[in-house]
Amino acid sequence: MKKRHDSQELSELTGKTQSICDARQHMNARSHNNDRGWWQNRCGYQQLCYLFVVPLWLFTSGNGPQVAIAQEFPGLREAWTFNLSEPALRQLDAVRENMEAGQWSEAVEMVESVLESSAHELVALDQLAWINEAQNSGLAGQNNLEKVVSGPHLSRKSSPGQRVLNVELTVRQILSGWPEEGRKVYREKFNPKARRWWGEYQSTGDVTFLERIVQRAWLASDGDLAVNELAHHAFRQREYITARLLWQSLLQPELRMKLRGFSMVQVQPEATYPDSDLPAADVVARIVLCRLFSGDEPGTAAGIELLAKEFPEARGKLGDQEGKWFELIDQVRAALIEPGASQNPLRNSSAANLAHEDRKTTIAESQVTLSRRGWAKQVEDLTLPRTWGGIPSRTGNIGPAFDLGAPVWSADIPQEKLSLYKPTEQRLLADVPASYPLIWNNLVLLPTANQIMAWDVISGRPAWKTALDANASIYPPNGGESLVPPILPSRGRPAYSLTVADERLYARLGWPVTLKAENETRDAGGQLICLDVGKEQGKLHWSVLPADLFEEDESWEFAGTPVVRNGAVYTILTRSRAVIEWALMCQDAETGNLRWLTRLGYGRTTQLPNVNQLGLALATVQEGFVIVSVEPGGVICIDGKTGRSLWGNASKVVPGEDPRWPYVVLPCLVEHDVVIAAPAGADELLALDLATGAMLWSRPQPEKLSQWLGIREGSLFAGGKSLWALELNSGKTKWLFEQSDPEWMSFGQGLFAGESILWPAREALFEIDPESGTPTRIHHWQISGSECAGGHLALIKGRLVVSQRDRIVVYGEEAGVVRPALGQR
Repeated sequence: MKKRHDSQELSELTGKTQSICDARQHMNARSHNNDRGWWQNRCGYQQLCYLFVVPLWLFTSGNGPQVAIAQEFPGLREAWTFNLSEPALRQLDAVRENMEAGQWSEAVEMVESVLESSAHELVALDQLAWINEAQNSGLAGQNNLEKVVSGPHLSRKSSPGQRVLNVELTVRQILSGWPEEGRKVYREKFNPKARRWWGEYQSTGDVTFLERIVQRAWLASDGDLAVNELAHHAFRQREYITARLLWQSLLQPELRMKLRGFSMVQVQPEATYPDSDLPAADVVARIVLCRLFSGDEPGTAAGIELLAKEFPEARGKLGDQEGKWFELIDQVRAALIEPGASQNPLRNSSAANLAHEDRKTTIAESQVTLSRRGWAKQVEDLTLPRTWGGIPSRTGNIGPAFDLGAPVWSADIPQEKLSLYKPTEQRLLADVPASYPLIWNNLVLLPTANQIMAWDVISGRPAWKTALDANASIYPPNGGESLVPPILPSRGRPAYSLTVADERLYARLGWPVTLKAENETRDAGGQLICLDVGKEQGKLHWSVLPADLFEEDESWEFAGTPVVRNGAVYTILTRSRAVIEWALMCQDAETGNLRWLTRLGYGRTTQLPNVNQLGLALATVQEGFVIVSVEPGGVICIDGKTGRSLWGNASKVVPGEDPRWPYVVLPCLVEHDVVIAAPAGADELLALDLATGAMLWSRPQPEKLSQWLGIREGSLFAGGKSLWALELNSGKTKWLFEQSDPEWMSFGQGLFAGESILWPAREALFEIDPESGTPTRIHHWQISGSECAGGHLALIKGRLVVSQRDRIVVYGEEAGVVRPALGQR
């Protein structure tokens, strides 16, 4: 029998899922419509009762069980703390005072001073609310700064949570609102420098001179030319989002708002070059081209419509073709949409010359071919690294449609034992899969605490080995030695993943300790490794220990798997001192040498001194932006090239048990210019603007989330015990797939397969329609001689890999009998 399919069981599950979804949507609507107080939302009436009753009982009884009460009803846990610059804040306040007094020379001097001393420092925007007030007034048509600042002085408004921005971007926002009088004084000061740097760029072609203009003399007369040239450079490097953000800064607010009409990002006060003389139609056309090449189908269609409406006669040139902008871009779009396109459907269009010139572009049919998905997912850069969550932006693993048959081979996964903090946690995590598999070049790659294993996905033969009894470990070649466990117990969930980029494999080996206990004296054995999985067949290329990169007293530990993009390796670090400190480091992918280290800030101080925290901290990369979710409640964005902090967002942290337990710290997702975050320790799900960190929407997490399935067709898919589909542009619940029986609950990382979602439970694999949340088929796991179980999934054509706690099982699409992998017979 190929598979079991119980129609009655399926219909019962479908009806149950629909009723649960309807009930949850009704509850969500009520929660959105009611403005509930903080205590009612966060603690409820029960804790409100304890707030008054318990102190009264303590006072009258004299028994004083204060410790028990403190443990049962903890207060608000510490929030994330950024490294903020108070001197920079005072200097920016001085800029405001000079602006209000009309003392533009003094304001210009202060702007220069703060950029020289603190350009890359962070400041809290809730202490600079006057900037947004001035810009919002400008958007409303009040271009005269005197009208904005007259009367009472601009206020400092507080906001929920905390949003921070670096000084350079903050100054740019301030300069956006300067009147002509202020701009004139500024340009008298900075035009000579900007023209000198512009001349250096023209003679050398070195883009660092352009960057210097934008960073230090943005409002100079040549500032818009520098921004335009930088955008062209980013476009040629295929960094379409970066290019689009640069070009958008040259548009006036009115036109930018029209462009934003087709974007989910709400209009936020942004840095806008106030008086660029570059043709607006050309700028808009290039923004639409960026959307085209980044796969934003709705944005491209609406952008073409906007060009046809606002600039119907505007003409441009793409390659050797000239014509009206909206017609030229529509021709390129049509080449992508055309059915049966060749390997590179743009090859027949000279527009490709504008895009990539001497660079090769691989435009292939995606593994997922859906009529309603259009061309957006057909444009796939096959050189992108593969990692947890699919690609560095973590938007989801995808694969072809798969018809589950029988398992074709299996292999054991060696286990390393850890002493856990509580017996209940020990039981809960006893069979939870720890290793996330990755399929690359027809190899199944699997990390553990002390080794990297690899098999041929079709045959199950250990990679690059011929002996029948060969070990599947490629590093160390003969299998890993047993690790000496930490002295103190651990809590949380062990998790291991890896990254493959440019035929190199990157992983962290050692115990998966994210936060080391204050009193832990034994090293976690963490090391970062780089293996050549191309011609060298798994040979070690480099490895580093913390001691190789840092002084002994710095005490940094590797907190998760590296992620790689454009020759840079990004890894999150932590260290436990009086507080928990987090950092991000960048290494050279070829040598492993340290390029930079950026300290991100400080986390909670309530880490138990005698308990290690397990987990997997992962950075997310979208072009030149590196986004890190930190504990508790923080999200921070770093410039991947320089390591400078760009922006951050800190959420309020809820009281009580750590909401992430026993799950991993979820990394962020980035779809185009939208960041999705579920900050650890906070009860929020956030959508943030990639450029500035401005909040687009927020909502309570639907449950304790343990995984992202990904983003598809304008929907965000996230899971814990259940699977949720949310609208990407609002956060509203679309549907919920939930089962009450433990054997039907989520058990492992799912993925997209063809037109379905493959969602693993302990006893079965669900195929779910992503549009409705309806289960279309149920496949019961069939593992001969082994307990039925789900696990983390990976998929290629004809093979489904399931990573369980102690075993990897690979399924085909035909009936058959499972066999052990070669070397394990």
